[in-house]
Amino acid sequence: MTTLRILGLVLVSGAAVASSRGKPSLHVCVGADGMIRHDARPTCPSGTTSYDLALDVELQKPEAPEDEKALQKQVDELRQKLDIVSDKLLDAEQELAKAEQVKAGGKVMAPFEVVDAAGKMIFRVRENPRGFELAAAAGQSVAWASALEGGGIFKTRSSGGFPEVVMGSSGTFGAFAIRDVESRARTSLSLTNGKPSLELANDNHVGIVAITQGASGGGMIQLGNAQGNSMMQAGVTAGNCGKVETYPTRPPAAVVGIPGSWIMGKGC
Repeated sequence: MTTLRILGLVLVSGAAVASSRGKPSLHVCVGADGMIRHDARPTCPSGTTSYDLALDVELQKPEAPEDEKALQKQVDELRQKLDIVSDKLLDAEQELAKAEQVKAGGKVMAPFEVVDAAGKMIFRVRENPRGFELAAAAGQSVAWASALEGGGIFKTRSSGGFPEVVMGSSGTFGAFAIRDVESRARTSLSLTNGKPSLELANDNHVGIVAITQGASGGGMIQLGNAQGNSMMQAGVTAGNCGKVETYPTRPPAAVVGIPGSWIMGKGC
């Protein structure tokens, strides 16, 4: 509702002075008959007195009824819920866009994750370190792959955690290992600077078998006891003869008449 209020009408020595000070005002002329007449001219006709009525116009908003306030509250709550739903739809659209890019052979920016209908992770791609991870239906991770500075590594585990198979390469080294506990291998096959090696360990993770390339370029086998001490060694000599050595060593048979600690092929 708009109200019109007369704020100031100040008479000084029989003259009218406007108190509006820049506010809207209404110029009127008051005749001897006491009638108030509006006059747009700055001065009134002779026989009338000039007044400037300072006006203040206010727009007053009516108070909303209680039922209107309740309705407005419901509208605000619905708007908030709509914003939440909009955000979720936007997320879903982004995930769908990624899926469509994959389907079309496009590019997808890492990191990202693929989940099943229950929300469990199936496949996850990492950016740092570069690699991926696979999970079984029960939810546990069972396979990993990482890109190294000089190569790459791949690791798998059984659903119970072990055994674990690891294979990878970096620089001039490449290996394949089977572990039964964290970071402890029971068997490994490796290539180091072009030289192959096969090693076996007992249930205490002590090395008991090693098959390598010998100094002559031929094969060499070493067998150890439970403490890892080499007790038998077989290989090919520089003269191209086979040789088997056992430990601890014994005196030569010609001296005491008992079997020797080594045997070697004829002519070497």
